[in-house]
Amino acid sequence: MTWAGFTLNGAWQGGKYNGVMALEPQNGVGANAWVVGIYYSAGPIGIGTTYYQFDSQGAVGLTGLSQRHEDAFGIGGTYSVAPGMLAYWEYIYGQRHQAGFDLNNGKYFNQAGYAGGNDNHVQAAVFGVRMRW
Repeated sequence: MTWAGFTLNGAWQGGKYNGVMALEPQNGVGANAWVVGIYYSAGPIGIGTTYYQFDSQGAVGLTGLSQRHEDAFGIGGTYSVAPGMLAYWEYIYGQRHQAGFDLNNGKYFNQAGYAGGNDNHVQAAVFGVRMRW
C-alpha cells in the first residue's frame, strides 16, 4: 500500500516446522514469523525501516521447557547522486534467545542456574555507491 510517498508492507508465515524448515518436534510449538516495514521516497531520496520477529521451538531437547525467540530491526536509505549513480547505507541489529540453551556452543545447560550464551546479538552496517552505465 502506497500513499504520499510512503509504502507500508508486511507478511506473516507460520506452520508446523522448527527453525529453518526442520520438522516440528513432537509436543513442540509451531513456527510463527512476521515482518512489517515502511519506506518513504521523495525525489532522489529514499529511506526505509523494517522489524522482524520469529518464534519457534528451537532446541528440540527443551520441548515443553522453553522456546526460541528471534527478532531484528533494520534501517537504510538511498540517495540518487546522478543518473546511474546511487549512494546507499543500511544498519541492522538482531538478537536470538532461548532459555536453557547455549547458542554460542550449541549445548544444553547442565548446571543449575547457568545462563551463559542463551542470548546472541548481531549488528552490521553497510555504506556504498552503486554505478550503472
